Amino acid sequence: MGFVKANIKCCHLIRKENMKKRVLFCKKMLDDSEQFMDVCSSDECTFQVDSNSRTCLVTKDDSFGRLRPGAKHPPKIHLKNSLI
Repeated sequence: MGFVKANIKCCHLIRKENMKKRVLFCKKMLDDSEQFMDVCSSDECTFQVDSNSRTCLVTKDDSFGRLRPGAKHPPKIHLKNSLI
């Protein structure tokens, strides 16, 4: 039937306008040689209630078939530890 097994890759749902803004911000930070020495760091972990399937069936020619869009607000619990 032409189907092959492929691993699912999750991708964030980012609007094109926001994607352009993020790329411009990153390029500006690289151009300014920003070291982020005045930034507080934090450690975060999110546990999400979602489908946990890691494989799917796609056709050989379908390069986007294994992409699974993520919902903006799935049920989850977020743990955060901040270092100042």
